[in-house]
Amino acid sequence: MLTTIGKLWFAGLPAKTSSKLRDCERPRSPVIWDDNGILLKRLLAFLICLGASSVWAQTSPDSLLVSVPVPKSLADVLVELEDRAPIRFFFKEEWLRPYTAGPELNGKPLKYVLDVTLGGSDITYDFHYGYALIFTKDPKGEITRTNLLRNAFLRRKEVQSIILGDRLRYIPGRQIKISGAITEERTGHRLSDVAVTLDNEMQTLTDSLGRYSIMLMSGEHVIGFALTTYDDKLIAVSAYAAGEVNAELETLPVMLDEVIVSDQQAVNRRVGQTSLSISALKRMPSLLGEADIIKQIQNQPGVTTVGEVASGFNVRGGGVDQNLVLYDGVPILNTSHAFGFFPAFNADAIGSVSFYRGGIPAEYGGRVSSVLDIVGKEGGEKWQTSGGIGMISTYLATGGLLDNNKTALMASARVSYSDWMLKTMQTAYNGLSHSSVAFYDGSLKLTHRFTVRSKLTFSAYASADRFSLINDTLYYARNLAAALRYSWKVSERVDFSAALDLGQYKYKVEEENVSTAFALGYGITYPSLKLDVHFEGRHHISIGLHNTFYVFEPGYLK
Repeated sequence: MLTTIGKLWFAGLPAKTSSKLRDCERPRSPVIWDDNGILLKRLLAFLICLGASSVWAQTSPDSLLVSVPVPKSLADVLVELEDRAPIRFFFKEEWLRPYTAGPELNGKPLKYVLDVTLGGSDITYDFHYGYALIFTKDPKGEITRTNLLRNAFLRRKEVQSIILGDRLRYIPGRQIKISGAITEERTGHRLSDVAVTLDNEMQTLTDSLGRYSIMLMSGEHVIGFALTTYDDKLIAVSAYAAGEVNAELETLPVMLDEVIVSDQQAVNRRVGQTSLSISALKRMPSLLGEADIIKQIQNQPGVTTVGEVASGFNVRGGGVDQNLVLYDGVPILNTSHAFGFFPAFNADAIGSVSFYRGGIPAEYGGRVSSVLDIVGKEGGEKWQTSGGIGMISTYLATGGLLDNNKTALMASARVSYSDWMLKTMQTAYNGLSHSSVAFYDGSLKLTHRFTVRSKLTFSAYASADRFSLINDTLYYARNLAAALRYSWKVSERVDFSAALDLGQYKYKVEEENVSTAFALGYGITYPSLKLDVHFEGRHHISIGLHNTFYVFEPGYLK
């Protein structure tokens, strides 16, 4: 087994060998032998090699001294040493020919001479079987450089090529110095703390003047430069002599994650509360382009409706009349126009919408099904105006600060011209032009800040509807809501507010036919007083008083 391994090992390596080793590998006798003679000759060769190995094993690279009286190529030094010492070397001559050993290494151990001469190169050696010194060249550096250039090509990065020195005077294994300066491409300023890599291994950082210097073995290398917020750069350097490699780095645009700024409360929401987005409300499909809050409520989980054009909504089995709809704290009893076809609120005049379909807070009066709390928009620091013309109605909203910079105004109005459209519409239905569908609504909000901690707010809302068909009765409906509220932030943890509200709803049915003419109407007026105190600390505590005085007009008939 030992002889077989030795023959395979030696046969597989390009080597510089002596005649003694070749004698051990193959006999010099004639080729024609009988089977017994061949076997005997091979056995004799094995014994000779085994004996030589036992003698050579007494010598090692640590104890063998080298004679170098004058500068010589490392390959020549090893050939001379092999002729006078029981040690064998295996190498490619072209690997070691460029490396030179000088007189300063004369009389030094072989291991020391090899470490000094080949230090920093990609050539290594190993001592085997007590007599064989095998040299190998590591291809890892070439593979690394190839991968770097390939990755740069895949990322469509430009790689600059620089040649330093003359290729014809290339001396492998010689250390050379590379230095340079790194600047910003656009301004030309020197860049400090730029990471300098050599074949993907970190080497140094540029100083305060943007300069660097590194030592490397002559040959092919890839030098990289990287700095935060700058595009990294690679330079393929063919270094045959010392020189300068300068680079310019380009600033990278910094892509930040999307940041959404919203006026909706994102934390500490109560159980069962949903904050509706006004921008999302405007993007939802609607009838004739009119954004409708009630339709968005009908899309919430646990909410149903009795029909596509129904004006109300049912929450978890409750009735339509078990829902409380507030506009700036005042109940609104009619939440739609034209019997549910159009919304009663202008979306451009709404600041926020909160919908409670469970866990309703006590300040809302313990409602059975749900609460829809609508807060009107306040005027901003700059005047802004929006409007629109639709197939049925036209609306306009405007708001901003007044001259004293303490009072803000927000006003909106919407009016329909459906009566005019019905009268001009040509149709086969006789009498349709004599029908009537008309409505309007408007809102006003005035906010005055006394200090950064206190403000007074007055808001008002009004809407009216008129609807009739030919040979049918005429329906009237009207909403009115007004609120005066004072808010005071007593401290960082205590808030106080007081409000005086007035709400009114009236409904009337008329018949204009002379023989059957009548007028039937009813109404309800509900002024109220509210006092609220909120404590924010380890616990959230709310204390309040709410008193409403209802004036019912059960109905009159003329």
